[in-house]
Amino acid sequence: MAFWTGRLGVSWPLSDWLPESDLKKAINVLPIEELSDLILGLFQGGYGDPFNRWLEKNRSRIAARFQKETQTVALEDDGEKITTHFIVKLDQEKDYASDSESNSHEHKDLFNEEAVQRLSILRKLFPDRSEFASQGYGHRLLPDLISLNDSTVKSGIPSFRFPPYWLTSVNSTFRGLGEMPQRPMTWDEYIQAIFNLRQGVISNVKQL
Repeated sequence: MAFWTGRLGVSWPLSDWLPESDLKKAINVLPIEELSDLILGLFQGGYGDPFNRWLEKNRSRIAARFQKETQTVALEDDGEKITTHFIVKLDQEKDYASDSESNSHEHKDLFNEEAVQRLSILRKLFPDRSEFASQGYGHRLLPDLISLNDSTVKSGIPSFRFPPYWLTSVNSTFRGLGEMPQRPMTWDEYIQAIFNLRQGVISNVKQL
């Protein structure tokens, strides 16, 4: 809601709707994904200087929460690019112990997912940064993985590569609404429509 009120130019006083005391509590109370959605929504919702000041004041607390949730041992932040240095989950390391080339490729993709998941959250938690990078550790100890390219390494992905899903989901939402009038109302109507279609195909084939 915070995102769309700002996007559509709706006047909505943030301090009345979400007092700073409640917003501060959200840092440690909300699940990390929901917290990141809230911060991105408020940042892009046009709340301006009041929210920017809150974000700057609570940046270290937000960073600490991210590190705790994502096994991140260090965050580098130069004001433009923010980099996460994280430990790959040890339980996944067991899954990667395979001699097959196909499995190694599959597991490489899982390493990539580990990195991208963190970068997606970072992008929303720190929406005022322009680039996001990552480096994973602890997953290249196995001989079969040393020769592979390290897919946890992302040198710097621009923020526009992580568009808010609220924007991209609009297309599918309206497409679904547009298709509603053409959808059968009951299963009987659906079955009858399929039957009629097949009968039409058979009729056309016989005329060839």
